[in-house]
Amino acid sequence: MTKKKDNKPFYKKAWFIVISIIIILAVIGGLSGEHKTKESNDYPNTETNPTTQNNQISEYQSVLEACKTLMEQKAEITSKYLGKDRNYDLYDLNLNELNKIKELETSIKNKLSVYKKTITEKDEEYEFISESLQSSEESLTKINEVSETIRPLQYIGIGTAKKERWTADVGISGILLNVHFFSLPEEHIRAKGKMTVSLYLAGVDGWTGTPVNVRGDLQEEWVKSYDISDFSMGTCGDKKCGFLEDIRLEYSKEHTVKKLNSAGIIEVKFVDESGKEFFAEKIVN
Repeated sequence: MTKKKDNKPFYKKAWFIVISIIIILAVIGGLSGEHKTKESNDYPNTETNPTTQNNQISEYQSVLEACKTLMEQKAEITSKYLGKDRNYDLYDLNLNELNKIKELETSIKNKLSVYKKTITEKDEEYEFISESLQSSEESLTKINEVSETIRPLQYIGIGTAKKERWTADVGISGILLNVHFFSLPEEHIRAKGKMTVSLYLAGVDGWTGTPVNVRGDLQEEWVKSYDISDFSMGTCGDKKCGFLEDIRLEYSKEHTVKKLNSAGIIEVKFVDESGKEFFAEKIVN
């Protein structure tokens, strides 16, 4: 199994841009009123066409209002993922949320790009529009990177399931489990859902005494919910995959020495956020 290091992008500029837009809108409103006063009293014959200037201010204000609305829609989606620092991690979002964020960010980028073509570097708003456009493009790049790792889950497999001791106590602590997740086409994948791991006693071949894939009584069961951020990405054999690794399934105190020494069958059931179920099982000696 080859593990790929995760790069989790955090958004830090969204609220700053929204606040900046609000301030600029307020300033533009003041400038617009000030211009009208000067036009009627002090500068009746200015060289700059007042209608053209008013139209440009109005168009700029319209673009900022539209971008502000789109950013507020983004904030509605990401608000439940905000940390104490008011930032959020893209990997926490599901695929539908990512697609909606991408759609909104694309609209912001397009509006800024169209407006930027109508102004020059001499215009006061040029720097702000340029910085906002760059921020939007960077956001889209990160969204695309994360979207590539969130695909519909197709099947799962158990990489390893073995008895281990990870405490100072004598004897086996429990089972160390690695679960692999696959999509089609074979690409890196992450998922959200709840995993239930069940341990059964395994049947024994009457001739050889070796364990066989015949379930006996249920011995233990572990349940845990997993998020996209819990996954690693890499290769499972010769296939790209996502995986949950080194899951410690600790035995309960009721587990007897006989059961600890017996072979078992591990069954993994993963239910994704759409309610679809996936199963895998493996004999544990």
